Amino acid sequence: MIEQTNCDFLMVGRGAMGAPWVFQNINAYLCEGRILPEPPLSYRMSILLKQVELMRQNVGEKTAMLQSRKHAAWYFTGMKGAASYRREAGMLNTFDDLQRLIMRILNENKD
Repeated sequence: MIEQTNCDFLMVGRGAMGAPWVFQNINAYLCEGRILPEPPLSYRMSILLKQVELMRQNVGEKTAMLQSRKHAAWYFTGMKGAASYRREAGMLNTFDDLQRLIMRILNENKD
């Protein structure tokens, strides 16, 4: 878009949901012309855990886990078995539930 329209800004919007590394990718392309590979699944899941942990610290576990259901679903986009994982994410009640789900995902989907 920048090359075609000479615009001053980019809007990312929902592209960042479940993929917060998109900003790093954009910066790498704009500053160095590099296209970064997709991060490995283990990295993606570690970022999800960190995000939910920060949510827990800010709003408490109950509210964080309710909110994390949709966030987790976004992180699962594009992976093998994503529909099943999203259904399970919709039932998360505790941080331990999320950790168990992520461990299973990592075991079933090797990087």
